[in-house]
Amino acid sequence: MKEENIPLLVKNQLNKAITETIAFHKAAFVHPAANFSRKRKLDIETMIKLLISMRGGSIDKELQSEKKRQLAVFIMASENSI
Repeated sequence: MKEENIPLLVKNQLNKAITETIAFHKAAFVHPAANFSRKRKLDIETMIKLLISMRGGSIDKELQSEKKRQLAVFIMASENSI
């Protein structure tokens, strides 16, 4: 196995574990009927990935930095379409 494939393998295994957890969420959550049953801005998959990717900051900081990243991508896409 090549070294450059290891990060991809880890990422794929993590995504597989997240997908399996979501598929069996009734067994994974304390209150399955209530947890993530309503339409939310962040679905459960996005929420799990966001929490895993946090760099030790608060959730508020992470959400604010994500909004800034999305805005920068939007601005760059707008500039490229002009």
